[in-house]
Amino acid sequence: MSMTDIEKARQLFQKAGFDLPAIPEKLAVHLKQRSELDFSTRPIPKSPNFLNFYVDEANKTQVSDYALLSRAVNSPTRSAIHYFFVFGPLRMFLQLFWGGGAYIKNADLVAQIAQIRECFALADQIVSASIISVCKGSDRLTIVCTNDGDSYWVAPGQCLQEEKWYLKRPEEVLGEALQWLRNKRKCMTFMDDARMLAEDMDEKEREEFLAIAEEIDREEDEASKSKVIFISDYLKRQTKKKVR
Repeated sequence: MSMTDIEKARQLFQKAGFDLPAIPEKLAVHLKQRSELDFSTRPIPKSPNFLNFYVDEANKTQVSDYALLSRAVNSPTRSAIHYFFVFGPLRMFLQLFWGGGAYIKNADLVAQIAQIRECFALADQIVSASIISVCKGSDRLTIVCTNDGDSYWVAPGQCLQEEKWYLKRPEEVLGEALQWLRNKRKCMTFMDDARMLAEDMDEKEREEFLAIAEEIDREEDEASKSKVIFISDYLKRQTKKKVR
């Protein structure tokens, strides 16, 4: 039985010693093998080694959602793993190297691999936080991480401050962005959640959804858990309608 492209991508990462990063089902079904070491939901316009090309493209042009996974063998002793992810408000670009020469100490190599695994674990949490609509549809959260150059992140509405980020490690940047998302989530009210969830609905559906949400929100003794169940149940019913 032949392997699917997503299984091939997972195998590529596992052979390098890493788990496949999180990819929403909406994108995963479109993932295709573009070359021996490249997988993407879109055609690859340029080698993933050119990190800044992809960052500039996402920041300066209108780019559709995509996921790109790649392994680059830069030399017999040095490799890189790429994970570029544009999904809704999130623009996240990871370019992480390991190896570095015939004389690299084993302890240093182990530390490099551990750092990459930590970065992927943090990136997975960021993807999950983005999917639950922490940011508005018009927001842009940009995260650029590499262990061979500058790593930084830019929250929606903020400007890049070079003096604040040029010495940061990629795992620090990912950790800061994740904490920002968590803090933003804590500040959101039930109706904030409801309005964000209603953004992509048609007018009639949105009015019905928000009317029910407002009615529940007025019930001061309504437990938070019940409100979450309401939202979850509504979305499940809508998904079933679409499947039919």
